[in-house]
Amino acid sequence: DTEEEPGLVLDETAPESEDTTVEDDVQSITVQDVPTSGTCGDGVYWSYADGTLTISGEGAMNDYDYDYYPWHDLRESITKLVIGGGVTEIGNRAFGGLLITTATLGSTVTRIGARAFESCYKLESINIPDGVTRIGEYAFTSCTSLESINIPDGVTAIEGNTFAYCASLKELVLPESVESLGGSSLESDTLTLTVRNPTCDIAQYMGMRGGTIRGHAGSTAETYANSDSHFTFVAIDIWDNGTVTTAPTCTEKGVKTYHCTNSYCTATKTEKIEINPDNHDWSDWKVTTPATCTEDGVETRTCKNDKTHTETRPIEATNHDWGEWEVTTPATCNK
Repeated sequence: DTEEEPGLVLDETAPESEDTTVEDDVQSITVQDVPTSGTCGDGVYWSYADGTLTISGEGAMNDYDYDYYPWHDLRESITKLVIGGGVTEIGNRAFGGLLITTATLGSTVTRIGARAFESCYKLESINIPDGVTRIGEYAFTSCTSLESINIPDGVTAIEGNTFAYCASLKELVLPESVESLGGSSLESDTLTLTVRNPTCDIAQYMGMRGGTIRGHAGSTAETYANSDSHFTFVAIDIWDNGTVTTAPTCTEKGVKTYHCTNSYCTATKTEKIEINPDNHDWSDWKVTTPATCTEDGVETRTCKNDKTHTETRPIEATNHDWGEWEVTTPATCNK
């Protein structure tokens, strides 16, 4: 008789294993249960291969909650992101926390969603296409390896916390299209920030604790920089002598336009030219009273700016222009 060990129960109905190992089970789960492609929007698709996550198709990506995106189970394997032409919007929280080092965005992208790249702490390089007009809040928060980024002329606002805790960010240039800079958007004490819009609305607490702010003399950037001794302000504008782009008239002010002469700056400013009451825009002279042989005539011109402004001048009398003498009554014998 075989003596069973205490507590050991034999299941005589269990099928015999055919070369199944724990390693086989793990491999099966990894290959079969983790998808490597799918949809991420209406007409937008994703695929993964060799460390690269590719977004393709046409239209806007879906928005997501935190890291519950379709490629969640592959997040530790993804090191590169490519978004193809045709994709128009990057969804909220689409790539947060991924270990990507580079991201290439297609030229059709117009929106980068809130928290889209939050905590991508290995991200070193990303291009922002010229068509982008909106970058959501927290979009690049805690991208601690990002040293520089180009903001295209077309983005109208840098929302709150966009670049918060980007400790390696050394330089950021905001084009003239940026009308506002949100609170806590730039957590840095060594950043050089260039603000090309002289009226950009800068939040009371932008997030910078020091560094250099470059902007136009008399701009909101200078006002902000001068509000804290930790900042250094550098003027970026050297204005030319200006050209008259709209001449003043007898009724309307004119305009003089100045251009910044720095090669990297396309800013302009204008000033009004006061009305010049003598600056009429006269029509051609027209005869209003013809001259006669004995009486002067009159010709008149009218200001095109104001038809009540007229000038007249005389046309000299033509005097007589006598012809040759002609016999109109012949003489007779006695007369």
